[in-house]
Amino acid sequence: IKDPAKVAFSFGKSGHKLPVTKVAFHPSGIFFATGSVDGLVKIWDTRNGYATHALHPTSDTSSGGRGTYAVSCIQWRQTSASLILAIGREDGSISIHDLLLNAQDTKTASMPVAVLRDHISAVTCAAWLSEGSGGGGSIT
Repeated sequence: IKDPAKVAFSFGKSGHKLPVTKVAFHPSGIFFATGSVDGLVKIWDTRNGYATHALHPTSDTSSGGRGTYAVSCIQWRQTSASLILAIGREDGSISIHDLLLNAQDTKTASMPVAVLRDHISAVTCAAWLSEGSGGGGSIT
């Protein structure tokens, strides 16, 4: 799809229990992610309308249950060769997912490769440093 904004069909129900508040298209235009107040992030394939992954929030007993797991931002790594995304949440966490890692096992592939819990309030924005900027594709 050259222009993701021109999707010609509807995907129907989102599979989320609460309203979808965030949507982010992968640079390839083939995938997009939806994030919801229920904390769930779903990855969708624009070619057939099916959800390929369901990314659930991870629990953290050290936070004392502060905040919620509602999705507050989604950012794909800006390369079409990878399927890596960062998910910011209202509890101050950022989870990093590499959907190509363990791709044959969807349960393992849906687990985050890292969870950062250094923020004291909601993570509302995330950005990947580009490979050429010396960041090696790291998140800021």
